[in-house]
Amino acid sequence: MNKYQDTENRLRNLTLGANGEKFVKQLNTVVEMQYKGGSFELQNVAECLHLTQTQLRRYVQAYLGMPPAQYIMYLRLRESLRLFIEDPNISITEISKKCGFFDHSHFTHTFMRYFGMTPRRYVHAILQTTPEADHPTGQVQTEQQ
Repeated sequence: MNKYQDTENRLRNLTLGANGEKFVKQLNTVVEMQYKGGSFELQNVAECLHLTQTQLRRYVQAYLGMPPAQYIMYLRLRESLRLFIEDPNISITEISKKCGFFDHSHFTHTFMRYFGMTPRRYVHAILQTTPEADHPTGQVQTEQQ
């Protein structure tokens, strides 16, 4: 199991109450806006949520069981997988820009650290072996209402 899959499995096993669900949705929206905007800092995420960085860390740890940086990296890598699956011919440079990485080298290095192989090799492997419903781009499970 790689680092990304470990995070994904932990998130799949979470059950969030109404407050946790609301917080995670807001967090996901802000994080997506931040990395798609090209500049990404935890301070900006906290400010958009009207929290201090300390409060943000506490909430993310309490609701998701991991530090904000780990969860945010998970979201960025999940988005990269979604983009690759949507268009397997997209360039690494384009993916890195859309997911808020400084350059394609940083993206590739980070991807290899999380998945143990290059982005293209990983995507080729999952497209060859994984049914569409099981692609690693799922959502955090929330409490049934």
